[in-house]
Amino acid sequence: MDTDVKAPILAQPDGLPPPAWSQEVSERRHVQKKRRFVKFAVLSVMLIWLGVHSRHHLKHGAQKVFSALSADEHKMAASSWPIPDEYSADCVQWSNVEKVLDIEADHRFPYSAEANIEIPITADSLFVVSHAVRHHTVLAGGRVQFLQSEEVVDKLQIGVTAHVHREKDLKHVKTCLLEGEAGARGAGLFTNWASKSHHRHRRQPRFRLDVVVAFPAMDKDSPLAVKEFWTNMTAFSQEFYDLSGVAFDSLNVRNFLGPISAENLKAKAANIETDFGPIRIGSLNVTAANVTTTMGPISGSFFASDSLSLKTSNGPSSPTSSFPTQTRRRDLLSSSSTPRTGHIIDSSVDLSTTKDESAFDLIAKTSNGRLALAVPSAPIDSTITLDARTAFGSAHVKLPATFEGAFSASTSIGAASLKADENAPDPSGQGRARKVVVDAAGRTNVQGSVGWSEEGLARGNAHVETSIASVVLEL
Repeated sequence: MDTDVKAPILAQPDGLPPPAWSQEVSERRHVQKKRRFVKFAVLSVMLIWLGVHSRHHLKHGAQKVFSALSADEHKMAASSWPIPDEYSADCVQWSNVEKVLDIEADHRFPYSAEANIEIPITADSLFVVSHAVRHHTVLAGGRVQFLQSEEVVDKLQIGVTAHVHREKDLKHVKTCLLEGEAGARGAGLFTNWASKSHHRHRRQPRFRLDVVVAFPAMDKDSPLAVKEFWTNMTAFSQEFYDLSGVAFDSLNVRNFLGPISAENLKAKAANIETDFGPIRIGSLNVTAANVTTTMGPISGSFFASDSLSLKTSNGPSSPTSSFPTQTRRRDLLSSSSTPRTGHIIDSSVDLSTTKDESAFDLIAKTSNGRLALAVPSAPIDSTITLDARTAFGSAHVKLPATFEGAFSASTSIGAASLKADENAPDPSGQGRARKVVVDAAGRTNVQGSVGWSEEGLARGNAHVETSIASVVLEL
């Protein structure tokens, strides 16, 4: 049986021309394609023209900007050094230029030269500074040593030895005597050289500066009195030798990159600070002091009669502090760190006085690290106010038997414990019985008061706190 095969809809029989409406659609599509092509071509030409035109103007503008910058840079390199405007400068010529032939010498710097400056020791303000142009701080470095000579003179003597890779590099380094207002006099170490992009393939000057700052000796037993001495160095290490024979009214030591160390320093007010480097102090005897480093540890012995602040952001702090004088005093030990690093306060603080009544404020704060603070001794009937805090690290504080007053120890997650000996002997020798009163005691918190009398129970205050770690308070 035959079956009819139906032609698809819209299909045309073979040999017949397409209908008129189909030809019209085809022509319309062809015209639209031509229009789109023309639009695309015109748009492309316009974009190319705009790109070339804009690039020309941008290039021209950039050339003007870079030309101006280059002109300013050339002007600076040719006519000025990074000398602060507030100072007049008298720069010293290099002398004793020689090539070092010593086999053990640093062959990176085969040439050396010297410069010397003398400043009246009676100047109201004495200082040593360094500056480098075009952010070449790291390349302008070396070592500065401070000492007291055996020579009895009325001058501060500053000797600079420049070690350079090439003799001609000396023209990029200057040592200058600086004079400012209000009797300020000091030495400045300056570097200046061009560093244009098209000169980067050339060898930059390389050098190291060794500086010796010598305070004069005294012809009598009294120490040398210095009103104000300050430093502001770039990438230098600063080393203070035994300056126990020098008494500073004001001492300000500042470093950008490099360690600061001292054997023995005395000052009424001292500020010691570096951004990147450790601070190590053998002995610092002051009325008030601030010691700060951003990236590095602080260590040493500190003796303060009024206030002491030790701060480090990313390094351990392990000082020994003593407060041997008559007035109210504060010990501030603080260390903060990033969440991925833990840092420690581990300090021992002795408290003493020559007065019948004395008061001491102690603050110890860190984060993300262990806190351990011991106060081995304190005067009888003294008032101690303690605030010790850390986070994500254990806290352990030990106070002497002479501590009297309220106490509290707490943590968010962990154990809080109190160690107090009710049978401890009376530190005054009067045979009094010690009173330990616990007002609240739980797993994460303990608080109460301790004293040798009813008056003593309300005398001082000690608070120790941490989180997600244990806390221990020993009385």
